[in-house]
Amino acid sequence: MEIDYERAGEKKRELVTMAEKAVLDYWQSYGSQQNSTDAKAVAAEIIEKYAHISAPEKEDLGRMEFILLNQGGRRGARSIKPGNVQLNMQKLLVALAGGVLTVAGAISSPWTIPFAALLVWDRVWSAMGVEITERDAAVLWTLWKHRDANNHVSEDGLLSAVNVELVTNGRSGISQVELDETLQLLTKISCIERAISITGKWWLKEWVTITYK
Repeated sequence: MEIDYERAGEKKRELVTMAEKAVLDYWQSYGSQQNSTDAKAVAAEIIEKYAHISAPEKEDLGRMEFILLNQGGRRGARSIKPGNVQLNMQKLLVALAGGVLTVAGAISSPWTIPFAALLVWDRVWSAMGVEITERDAAVLWTLWKHRDANNHVSEDGLLSAVNVELVTNGRSGISQVELDETLQLLTKISCIERAISITGKWWLKEWVTITYK
């Protein structure tokens, strides 16, 4: 069966467009003067660092028809292998923290990449279409900055850590209620979950895989 590399390219362009819109929306929300060219550069690098896209198989209609007519009355055909998109939150945010990402404007604008990554995660994987805010991106970024070797983060001191991140970047602090709301949203879209065997800790999901045709 022939591999559909063209479809994989389309999927990659879809992801870049999605990330580009997220970046532009975020920059515009706080008055950044950076333009769509900058946003596209950021989006392209986000997808390069964040997503691995494998191509699906092409659907050969002629071959499928032959198989169906040649089954002696037993309907059935070879299934078409879908493509995969692997979204790796840890890889992206570790690259950002380590200064590996080189996109213009992304580092000077607080939480640009966490915001875009979070929106792509929601739109592509959970498809719940929830409203992602800068606060959500700041909390997610703080969680990843304070994780341990097993991607666990303690609830103790989390509010203080988030507020240090916000205030350092010229934003107002948040309350415990607001933090809890964001943690609920991140749980809803399956970015994080309660640690099963450890009380009082969150577990950060490193990656997720979706299929497409």
